[in-house]
Amino acid sequence: MKFSPEELAACRDGTLFGSSRSDPVGIQFDWEVPHQARAPIVLRIQISRGAAARVLSEFAIDLGRLQTDDLQTLHDLLAFRPKGYQLVRAITWLLDVSFRQGQPYWSAENKRNGKQ
Repeated sequence: MKFSPEELAACRDGTLFGSSRSDPVGIQFDWEVPHQARAPIVLRIQISRGAAARVLSEFAIDLGRLQTDDLQTLHDLLAFRPKGYQLVRAITWLLDVSFRQGQPYWSAENKRNGKQ
């Protein structure tokens, strides 16, 4: 993904989405409990900055494919909702787990670059 110099400057200045640097960034994190025993858990993340910028991401994690340590980490995240920087780290981990489950044959380099 390439950005124009104007877009990069707007991002640096905090005006890309029509908001100023003083606008707080909001992150909402929620999940949907599976209705069936072997159904994946659906996680939702909404990121906003000011009134104009809203990004909603929905992704799933198959609990049956998680190792014991990952299950414990997921349990801890859902039982004790992280805040601030820890929330960002938790979301990054959750997205990585979901991505690894959905694209198990992608190399690490392709995952970083978003290529197939």
